[in-house]
Amino acid sequence: MSWRGLCFKDYAGKGYGTKLLKKIEDVAREKSASQLRVTISKNSEGFFTKNGYEILGPNLRQTIGGQVLEFLPLFKEMVSEEISDED
Repeated sequence: MSWRGLCFKDYAGKGYGTKLLKKIEDVAREKSASQLRVTISKNSEGFFTKNGYEILGPNLRQTIGGQVLEFLPLFKEMVSEEISDED
């Protein structure tokens, strides 16, 4: 499964991205996806690596409105979340 997203600065750090990412991962698991791939802006690399994503390849550069932006392809292996019997 692939996903491309964007977070506006006013909403960063408020937990919205974490909730959205968890929901997207849940849907990927429900659809039996083996891997989830995302293309992110370079400045959100820390958020995704903190959530278990790994770099898939080299930075991608794209010029938009005369400004060069860097993007990074990442992936995460999807594993089923199992409930532990250890209570």
